[in-house]
Amino acid sequence: MSENCKTKQYYSTNYKEYISTTQKVDMTEHYSRFLPYLFQGAKILDIGFGSGRDMLYFASKGYNVFGIDNVSEFVDNGKANGLNVELCDFHNLPYIETFDGMWACASLLHSNDLSLTFNNLYKALKAG
Repeated sequence: MSENCKTKQYYSTNYKEYISTTQKVDMTEHYSRFLPYLFQGAKILDIGFGSGRDMLYFASKGYNVFGIDNVSEFVDNGKANGLNVELCDFHNLPYIETFDGMWACASLLHSNDLSLTFNNLYKALKAG
């Protein structure tokens, strides 16, 4: 079994525990370094949104947030909590010039091809 499949299987099995242990982590310092680069209402892609913690924060501040994750249990949980999410991974992003900013908190370490991942993310960003 590939490392990527093992990781996905781990999150699929342990998603409830992961959500409960991460959704209340204080990320204020990290948000304060990211958000000054975006205009109010900017469209943010949360890559590997997991518990949805960051999406909920950005939405509460008036940003248009969309999330992708390749773990169906995270996607189901996100949808159940009213988040705009889809089952997708960064190796197969279908977006072209769609997002003003991207948030990837501990998700890119799961890429088995960073060159492909960064190329896909770059294409999904709006020009400028």
